[in-house]
Amino acid sequence: QVICPSQGLLHHYVGAIPRARWAVIPSPVCPVPDHRCLHGWPPFVLFAGKPSLGKGYRDFEDAARLLRGRGREAEFVHVGPKPDPAIQDDPVEHIGVQDREGVDTWLCRADVVVVPSRIPDALPRVALEAMAHGRFLVVSDRGGLPECVKPGVTGFVVPAGQPQKLAEAIQTALADPVLRQRGEKWARRLAAEHYGPEKIAEAHEGLYRRLLT
Repeated sequence: QVICPSQGLLHHYVGAIPRARWAVIPSPVCPVPDHRCLHGWPPFVLFAGKPSLGKGYRDFEDAARLLRGRGREAEFVHVGPKPDPAIQDDPVEHIGVQDREGVDTWLCRADVVVVPSRIPDALPRVALEAMAHGRFLVVSDRGGLPECVKPGVTGFVVPAGQPQKLAEAIQTALADPVLRQRGEKWARRLAAEHYGPEKIAEAHEGLYRRLLT
């Protein structure tokens, strides 16, 4: 029996283990108190995680540069290990590694959270945590990422490795605060219904019962 955290990852690896039985059970995410965060001006876009090629960091960086070139007033913020080597004229503000409370604070403040992975990510935890915080997501079409977005409601899905498309989706989200506010309650609801701890625990218990009978 193989447990996979997303349908996207299952489709990627299903042929790798012949005759295996597969089950899709995502990782859980704890609910976040339903409070509205105060957003300032300019709005900011958050990338949280390792600044690697596989995680799509350079696409985030290029999207920031593209939007700055259009005169768009938005801050692009990175929480996580700083890129090495540093680049000149960096369009991204680097906050560095944060503890759990710090990450939650930045997620709460973000207007848009970006997860532009190029690799077939299973279901990145930062995407689930952004949903629990009610943040609007812009994600790539790799792995399980499309599964955590209700397109046009809680976020947008863009082709991986295309900074231009990523920039356009970010710009659309930033330009429509009503869209983001409406998506907040839907994101929280989807996080609770699909990824809440009780939901995931029930899925595991059901799988164990099936295996023991």
